Amino acid sequence: MGFDGLMLRLMEKANLSWLLRLFFFTKVVYQILISKTLADAVDFNTLSLSEMLNICKLLSFEVLHAMCETILSVMSMASIVSIISGWCLRVIYNIIGAYDEEESLQPAVSGFLFVLLAMQTGITSISTDIRLQLLFQNCVLLLVANQHFVQTVAADLVLKASTDDVVLKKHIRPMLPYLIFFSFPFVVVVRLWQFPFRVSWLLAISAFSLELIIKSLSTLAVYTVNMLQAHTNYLHDNIDDFLFYIKAVFGCLEFSCGIFLFLNGAYIFLFESGGVIRFVMMVIHLYCNIYQTALKGVATYRLRQSAWQKVNKLQAASQEQLDENNDICPICYQEMTEAVVIQCSHVFHKGCLQKWLSIQEKCPLCHLDIIDDHASNSNNNTADHAR
Repeated sequence: MGFDGLMLRLMEKANLSWLLRLFFFTKVVYQILISKTLADAVDFNTLSLSEMLNICKLLSFEVLHAMCETILSVMSMASIVSIISGWCLRVIYNIIGAYDEEESLQPAVSGFLFVLLAMQTGITSISTDIRLQLLFQNCVLLLVANQHFVQTVAADLVLKASTDDVVLKKHIRPMLPYLIFFSFPFVVVVRLWQFPFRVSWLLAISAFSLELIIKSLSTLAVYTVNMLQAHTNYLHDNIDDFLFYIKAVFGCLEFSCGIFLFLNGAYIFLFESGGVIRFVMMVIHLYCNIYQTALKGVATYRLRQSAWQKVNKLQAASQEQLDENNDICPICYQEMTEAVVIQCSHVFHKGCLQKWLSIQEKCPLCHLDIIDDHASNSNNNTADHAR
């Protein structure tokens, strides 16, 4: 269930969500009743449509400004944000065909993130019109964060469709959100740069949106390679290499965005607005998105290099050995024209064996060691003595 699920269950038991929503609507009604905008307005019967719309806009700004005065008001707004987020996500998941109980936690996560962003920016301690600007900035960040979550869900469906023989509809439906993933950053971010927001925030939202584009391109690139491999005669022998290089390139780009976001956050913390919450968020980002990602990337690279070196030490299989296996690889069940033979005399595709070594170093048929490390070490020692 996790921490998010536990908090959600506790809130449901205590009816906290309903209490916050009741508080929200009560305070909104109260703010409308005491609104200075409505008090200063003339007879509504004499107002034009544009004047009515202007009064509604000013009234909305006044209510939103008042709803950010205390942390309790912000939490009540977060309860409404979670409802809106849940509705939007439910519609998107029905469109793309995603059905997972874990996804029901995302609306609560959106509400929690809304409160966290408000506390990080200190929105309750600001009494000027900058409060509304900070509220808008937090909503944009929350919107991009939800797009990242949808991209993760859609990517799983897209990659699953590329490896399974499914109908065309199951390919198209998960692809639909990618129209938003590519159009939103270009349209909204370019538009935001035309307004006098802080450059540090504009850089942060731009990098966050660029990271979304990189993830989307990576998914589509892997999808394309899988489709070519499944429906053509290309890439059968080198598909693992192609997928590795694609993931490595886009992973490095995504990692660069993470480093940039950390450096930009450090600048904001040191020169613009500090705070304990911002510092904690920076530490979490440094550990989870930079340190752990770097360790995982290095471990994957070393594992692949080790598997590649071990496979290259093996001898190529002769035609007689291929005939004994009916020219069929026991791992992928595809025809073998070139293969390698391991010490137990079993024959496999070189690429298949390399992928198998990333899992374990035992023969998939007889479970003996694929490579005798003692023999390899003795050969190396003999070569050293000969020198």
